[in-house]
Amino acid sequence: MARIVGGQRRVLDLGVSPQRLAELAGRLRATPDQLAAAGVQAVNAVLPELLNESRATISRTVRLNAAYIRERTDLRLAAQATAGVGYLIARERETRLATYQSRQVTTAAPRAKGDSLRGIAPGRKQAGISVAILRSESPSAGSGRWFYVPLKRGKVGRGNGFGIFERTGPSRDDIRHLYGPSVARVFGWELPGLREIGVQRLETALRSQLNQLGFVAP
Repeated sequence: MARIVGGQRRVLDLGVSPQRLAELAGRLRATPDQLAAAGVQAVNAVLPELLNESRATISRTVRLNAAYIRERTDLRLAAQATAGVGYLIARERETRLATYQSRQVTTAAPRAKGDSLRGIAPGRKQAGISVAILRSESPSAGSGRWFYVPLKRGKVGRGNGFGIFERTGPSRDDIRHLYGPSVARVFGWELPGLREIGVQRLETALRSQLNQLGFVAP
């Protein structure tokens, strides 16, 4: 189940249910400790696979690089102290729109001096920003009200050192920094399918662990 933990993280939890352990305890000669340990091992065998697949799915869905996605996703292995439950985690951090694939759009302006900082040649002026978020879409024409602003912290989040801002009024300070879907949000899009895969693989991994102990799981 996805939820916010401490206001920071969205998680998928995975563990062998108490009902399943009770069922096994009634049919096998394994001790409760042996069953609990097998459950922990099964969870910890499946979680790294799910983490890699979730990262790959996010990368296939949106135009974020692999390093950026890795920095914002992680796992917590199961242990007896966590009741045999492990977690996949996507940190709740905003993703600047400029972190996605973006490009300065220009238009002809014969008297314009250009802007080397933003890659605008002489004789051209800025005419908005083109942005592509989803892998399945081509870069949009963007909005003429969007423009790059250098960020004080430079290359934030391995982006291009700029934020994309939108003008919201006539005053110089009437601007708003724009953000796209966060990694945690995209992680949430794939949670139902990921959970289904995880439950299936967990049962297979549990049977494998019990077989290694000399038990045949029903």
